[in-house]
Amino acid sequence: MTYCASCGYNLAEGTAFCLSCGASQNAASSAGLTNNAAGALAYLAGIFTGIIFLVLDPYKSDCFVRFHAIQCILFNIAWIASWFLWGVVSVFFGVFAHGFIGVAIFPGYILLCLGGFILWIYLMYSAYKGEIFYIPILGNIAAKQAGLPA
Repeated sequence: MTYCASCGYNLAEGTAFCLSCGASQNAASSAGLTNNAAGALAYLAGIFTGIIFLVLDPYKSDCFVRFHAIQCILFNIAWIASWFLWGVVSVFFGVFAHGFIGVAIFPGYILLCLGGFILWIYLMYSAYKGEIFYIPILGNIAAKQAGLPA
C-alpha cells in the first residue's frame, strides 16, 4: 500500500500521479533525494535524522517522509525506554537473587536488542520500497501527526 507524497491519498502500486491532487509520485526533490530514499534515511541515525527530516524544507511538507521521521522518533524513544526498563528489572532481580536471575534474563536482553535491530532494518527497507509499515500504536500516532489515514 502506498500513499501520495503530497496529500496522503491511498494509491495503487505503480501509480505515477495522485488521483486526488494530481501530484507526480516519481519526482525527485531539489536535493536529489526521492521520497522513498528520504523516508529510509530518516531512520538511519534514529532520533537525530528523524528530527532533521522534520525540519528540512523540501521534506517537512511531504506526508510520506513526515510519517517515517515521526515513526522513527517514536520507535527510538520506545526502544530506549525498553532498554532502560529491562536494565532496571535486571538490576533489581540481580540484587535480590544474588545475580542468578540477572544471568537468567540476559538472553531476553539479547533478544530485545536483536528484535529492535531487525525491526529498524525492516523499517528502513519498507520506506525505501515506498511502503508504509505501521508499528502497532506508534504507527497510528505517526500517521495522525503526518496527516495520513491511520
